[in-house]
Amino acid sequence: MDIILGEIDKAIKCELCYSAIVIALKLPDVCAALESKDGRTSKAKYIAWYNTNVKEEEDYLTAEYCYSLRCGVIHQGTLANTGAEYERVLFTIPTKPKSVTLNNNVINNALNLDAVMFCDNIKRSVNSWFNNNANNSYVKANHVNLVQLRRNGLSPYIIGVPLIA
Repeated sequence: MDIILGEIDKAIKCELCYSAIVIALKLPDVCAALESKDGRTSKAKYIAWYNTNVKEEEDYLTAEYCYSLRCGVIHQGTLANTGAEYERVLFTIPTKPKSVTLNNNVINNALNLDAVMFCDNIKRSVNSWFNNNANNSYVKANHVNLVQLRRNGLSPYIIGVPLIA
């Protein structure tokens, strides 16, 4: 899980906030799949995981809307018309020098979230969930196949070369 969470921080540091948002939006799927008997996720599992684990720091972002947002961002590359609740989502991004933080509000039927705060909230939720579920039999069984940095390759496929596998 560390490589995935670390990629969010690296993306934000490199001013790649869209990439960080994409990763954060897919994390409930990853966790729902990890705790699933068959190692797979679904809309229902995403929503259930989000409702159980994500702290409601974003009052306006329900599990259902977050799933719609995930679909829009990941599959259609859009923040507009991603669900019935809002016309679009506006993620504010860090500025230099740091000025005003706009987060968790609705402006003219558009949901405004701060990209860094959103990603941090998802990361905290995932970390807490993982710490509490690391010994779950399904999580342990499915974690073996989770995307990982493998510094010396992955036998029997490629050995001696760093991989993400």
